[in-house]
Amino acid sequence: MRIACLMMQKNERDLIHPWIVYHAELFGLTNLFVYDNGSTDSETLKILKKYEKFGLNVFYDKSEKRHFENKGEIMSSKIRELDVEGVYDFFLPLDCDEFVGCCIDQRIKIDIAEIEKALHPYQESPEVLTILRAYDNSPVHPDYYLPKDAQRKCFFARNTCASLDIGFHHGKSRLSDKEKKTPIVYFHFHHKSYEAFKKSAYEKLSSRVADFSREALLTHLKERRSGFHLIPGVLKQEEEYNARFELENRVYYPELSQRITELGSQLHVVGETMR
Repeated sequence: MRIACLMMQKNERDLIHPWIVYHAELFGLTNLFVYDNGSTDSETLKILKKYEKFGLNVFYDKSEKRHFENKGEIMSSKIRELDVEGVYDFFLPLDCDEFVGCCIDQRIKIDIAEIEKALHPYQESPEVLTILRAYDNSPVHPDYYLPKDAQRKCFFARNTCASLDIGFHHGKSRLSDKEKKTPIVYFHFHHKSYEAFKKSAYEKLSSRVADFSREALLTHLKERRSGFHLIPGVLKQEEEYNARFELENRVYYPELSQRITELGSQLHVVGETMR
């Protein structure tokens, strides 16, 4: 079984190295396709250049904000291009804060044999494939994850991808109007420390909101425009922001950070090591 992972990122210096080494160990470095969306951070670029020499596929021509807004089409176009080669069985469009695993018999697995076992029944599926759930990180309690069954993320078996949206939440298949849920899960390092979150959110929203006044942000949120999900966090004070990450209902899974450490990297949430 051969699996391609596709990802677009910008200045993800704390996540890019663990993302590369983790997915390279699972799927092979030459099966990773990374689009750099105009990184200016020297450490991020250094890491990309390093692994590019060893076979990582890196594209630097999608460097503008308009490319990020169009990343669904960029990724689906690349998937369709790779489909012509007939090499890959599955295509996983990911973000830099998403790490692939699977859940079998209520147990989380992060080794390739189990992931391939989980995917095997779906090799010829014409439907849009979706993950079982996401496990959201906590910037306050490392290695504790909140299961989110409602998280929508999709991927494709070969020769099925027609289109993707910007967040990879909704895809369309060439062969079916239906979706099929799979045992694949994502560890989602979406949550950053308060200051880092606000910095990142302001950067992402800068081209989307009229201004950063409370009124403008609330209007953007009410109308559910692009990036609206960031606004509740932006409007919170630090104590209120951190209160979201209590331990209740979280799953303790240190194996992921242990695996990445073994591979010569570390997971960080903006300066705080994840183990």
